[in-house]
Amino acid sequence: MRGKELGPDPLDVGADSFLERFEGRKGGVRATLMNQQVLAGIGNTYSDEILFQAQLHPRASVAHLGAPILGKLHTEVGCC
Repeated sequence: MRGKELGPDPLDVGADSFLERFEGRKGGVRATLMNQQVLAGIGNTYSDEILFQAQLHPRASVAHLGAPILGKLHTEVGCC
């Protein structure tokens, strides 16, 4: 990834920061999780497992996820 900043390690992100990183995004939740500028190091396998555990469809729009659901997603990422 040249010329682009990597996002933080997911294990170093608190709940409030996690919500801020997803705020204002419009894409699917899987694509956002795998966006290395949002959170570094989450790839195909991890994103699938995180979404399965959070009971979220991979194409669910981030814009339509509320704070409680994003909080659950944060927990499943292992950021707690």
